[in-house]
Amino acid sequence: MKTTLLLIRHGEVKNPKNIEYVRLPGFPLSERGKKQILGMAKKIKNKKVEVIYSSPLLRARQSAEIFAKENGIKKSNIYISKKILEANYKKWEGVKRDKREKNVIEGYWNNPVKYSAMLGESVYHIQKRVVDELYKIAETHSGKTIAVFFHADPIGTARLFFEKRPLLQVTDLETKHASVTSIILDDKLKCKKVEYKEYVKADGWRKNEQ
Repeated sequence: MKTTLLLIRHGEVKNPKNIEYVRLPGFPLSERGKKQILGMAKKIKNKKVEVIYSSPLLRARQSAEIFAKENGIKKSNIYISKKILEANYKKWEGVKRDKREKNVIEGYWNNPVKYSAMLGESVYHIQKRVVDELYKIAETHSGKTIAVFFHADPIGTARLFFEKRPLLQVTDLETKHASVTSIILDDKLKCKKVEYKEYVKADGWRKNEQ
């Protein structure tokens, strides 16, 4: 019996002022973001998702609701978890992306382990809270396929854990909008397979959007 976790990044966000919103309230999906999630949802219907988890942030919740409607999943089967919130990078929150210190940006991309802690939350902490929650979800819904809607850095840290790769590589990963990272677990919750796939067109991750 296998349990499948589909780690899905939310769709593109409406952000006309181009700020680093991180955990700020608001920031809904753009029209393109809604179409990305809908397109992805149509293409993975064969995976027969039964349960959905979402970060409490609006962009993730909207993505989860669009997916649920397209796949005939009741809203009562959408659970909200604070453990899969966006990275708590307080230093950047609310700052226009082109106004962030260049040396900090470069430091983060080159050494995310060191600089993530300087921004507000280390990638080690992100990975632990996310992975612990994913195991809890998998145990609660053993044998099912669960879609989990959340954010790029948290998804990346989880992927590296299951692939047994170092956290220094988190900024090397592409985690595009509406992308799906599949984690296949056996009946003892041992990881058997990890697969990253893009089902719809999306721009590069934030490293290419500075």
